Amino acid sequence: MPKCRKLVRQSELTWAMGRHALVDLSQVSFVKSGIVPDRRLTPEARCRLFSDLKGSSCIFGSEDEFWKRLETLASEYEPISAALADRLRLQLPRWVKLEEDIDNWQSGIQDGHI
Repeated sequence: MPKCRKLVRQSELTWAMGRHALVDLSQVSFVKSGIVPDRRLTPEARCRLFSDLKGSSCIFGSEDEFWKRLETLASEYEPISAALADRLRLQLPRWVKLEEDIDNWQSGIQDGHI
């Protein structure tokens, strides 16, 4: 099996397990899937994401096919993750990290809490 095919299968299994865990967490937290309040993948982030990924040999098909597939996958978990994040009072991260963004663990250091 070519390396890229193995990576595709690995990513499919990882995605499925992650979504399953998200659904389980929402069920035990009594959270129902809702409407995604805002789009985490802005037009600017879309351009950057595709630009970063298009050099990969694992992107198949056209750009339109890529976005349709991504939208399909995202629609299967974004409403659940948004509702769960709301319940837990968390902010979902951006799809594409901006240079000025800091990781969660770094915020305490900068605020003098650690």
